[in-house]
Amino acid sequence: MKTPRQYRIDQIIPAHGWTAGFVRLDTGDRIEVPLVAWALARSECLHGYGPVVGVLAAEGGTELCEETDPGFLGYLPPPGAPGGELARARAQSLAATIMTDLEGKRMRKAR
Repeated sequence: MKTPRQYRIDQIIPAHGWTAGFVRLDTGDRIEVPLVAWALARSECLHGYGPVVGVLAAEGGTELCEETDPGFLGYLPPPGAPGGELARARAQSLAATIMTDLEGKRMRKAR
């Protein structure tokens, strides 16, 4: 697993209707978690401004959507938004690929 980057947040804006897609690696279920904001992040390892990252509600506050999570599928626009159906189809396909790869690794390990 990749190490999460350290960010400093310089600005946030609302993320109305956007979600972060994940696949649960233990069950294969695909879930969408609502974003509460987008954050303009700064990272020393990126020498200045880095990506705009999603902010999720978390127990006791908020946290950045960790794009290094192996089950992260991507950001999904609100239903009905241009490109939304394509983004969801791409996330579904990626979820299937991740689970197929994971099952292959488990089978090789069991040998």
